[in-house]
Amino acid sequence: PRTTSSSSPAVASRRRKMMKMWCVALWAIAIEGLVIPDKNYVDGECVVDLEEEAAASSDLFPQKWEAESRPEFSLLWEVSYHGTYKVLTNALTKSRFVLYQCGTRVPEEEEGVKVAVPITRAATTSTTYLPFFEMIGERRSVKAYTSDFDYVTSPCLRKLYRDGEIVQAYDPATWSIDGSYEADVTFADNWTRSVVPNPYVMTDTHEDSVLETVEYVQVVGLFFNREAEANAAIDLIVDSYRCTSEEVSRVVAVDDRRKNVLYTNYWAAADGWNVASCPNWYCEVIESAGGDVVLSSATPEVSYYGYPWYSTDQILEMVEEADVVISDGSWPTQFENWTRFADIYDNQGKNGAFDWYERRHVEPDVLLQDLAVAFWPEAFAYERKFLRRLGEPVGERPEDLDAACPDVDAPYDFQHADCPDADDADADDDKKQKSSSHTLVLWLLPLCVALALLACLCLFLARRRASDKRHFELVRKQPPVPETHPKTLDDEDPVA
Repeated sequence: PRTTSSSSPAVASRRRKMMKMWCVALWAIAIEGLVIPDKNYVDGECVVDLEEEAAASSDLFPQKWEAESRPEFSLLWEVSYHGTYKVLTNALTKSRFVLYQCGTRVPEEEEGVKVAVPITRAATTSTTYLPFFEMIGERRSVKAYTSDFDYVTSPCLRKLYRDGEIVQAYDPATWSIDGSYEADVTFADNWTRSVVPNPYVMTDTHEDSVLETVEYVQVVGLFFNREAEANAAIDLIVDSYRCTSEEVSRVVAVDDRRKNVLYTNYWAAADGWNVASCPNWYCEVIESAGGDVVLSSATPEVSYYGYPWYSTDQILEMVEEADVVISDGSWPTQFENWTRFADIYDNQGKNGAFDWYERRHVEPDVLLQDLAVAFWPEAFAYERKFLRRLGEPVGERPEDLDAACPDVDAPYDFQHADCPDADDADADDDKKQKSSSHTLVLWLLPLCVALALLACLCLFLARRRASDKRHFELVRKQPPVPETHPKTLDDEDPVA
């Protein structure tokens, strides 16, 4: 019978096919029952029929918080992922929330408040947190607000309130919160945590940087599995802030001076003034805009209910020292003639003062642009959103809600203007990429030619070697040839 060598091409081919079949079979066994989605479950969507053994190896949160890209920001909270659930902790409040994907087993072995995510019903105690819901596409999930809705600026949320989709869980007559509303989570401040259902205490006001505060959009996003949307919002704001700050630095370098800025407000009941103290969030933004905060070492001359206030005479001395004055409240009309000493701005901007309290906190890049154009009007052409220069009309929020918000599901309208060098930077990046690609082609082309020639040479030598081997085998297998001798005269037949 014919035998086949174990090193023959036919056997090698069969072995490769068998290995492929085994690999496919083992892979099928390994992934059987696993749930590996390509994006997070949102809009209340739950996992269905996930076996416990498969759940142990599944990753139900492929879109995660990108904390590693911003290590210098918020350190008060952090989140860790564990396949079917995530753990949100806060170092300040010592809270621990276990957010498990709905449809999976409740991780009882984990300590903390258990919340099935994504949630679909949320409430808030502050207008400051309202933009967070809008930024991640969860306007309709806001079901209650525990204060007076007259303080809200967002036309889309006011429209939902008008149409009965959001309740005002608050009685203005008694200044009391009605905690009977239904919510999976109430995003609350520390003052109201005891009177609202299912509170999660936000600690944004305890952060020491405006960009740390921005990251609380991700805290809200975690409860909705909206990490991807929160990451995008944060990146947009941070990039805008950094770009504007860099542009201001160039202007300051050319001007070779910074602006003296007084940050203050007037309290009519005390007939006194507050003055900035640093470090603080407004000091950070003023400095990023090219300003130096005017501070006072004087002792306040006014006392109101035991609290110190600066007198008008004391403030006037500081105004005369300043280039720009910023008031975080409406500027008193009796002091409007102080504009002869400095440029004065208050918070009665485009959409009124309520917009300052609602969105200035979560869009510090917009405030930075407002300050940049206030400090350097010749260098920047931003439209101010929060600040009003004295003499301009007082801003008002839009009252025609259907016109201001034709679609409540529309994406959030970030207020910042494009950074002046953003297009140039993109163009430079394109040029660098094209240049890099062109250089790469120039290097790859001769390399490919050389490799092709080397491959041809190797093929030629291999065929030459195979041909020589076949020739040698043929010669070796031929029968031996009888030995012959040349004839001589002695070998010839004798002549008869």
